Amino acid sequence: MLTGAQIREARSRLGWSAQQLANKAQVPEPTVKRAERSSGEAVITLDQEGKIRAALKAAGMAFSTDVVRLSPHTRAGCLEFAP
Repeated sequence: MLTGAQIREARSRLGWSAQQLANKAQVPEPTVKRAERSSGEAVITLDQEGKIRAALKAAGMAFSTDVVRLSPHTRAGCLEFAP
């Protein structure tokens, strides 16, 4: 499960607004904002989490336990975030 911090960080690294992520993930903007407010696991459904994860992954983001990074094949290289 993604954490609110991971979603926030990934969105920030991509330079996306909450509305842009919502559009790309095909979820309502309040869902993205609610997910990002969570201090731990995002308070969203598994379906919503899957859509958000897929949208971020399609943009080149990769996730592991507490790390958000750009996939190695992206132009910017590999960046990591550990809360």
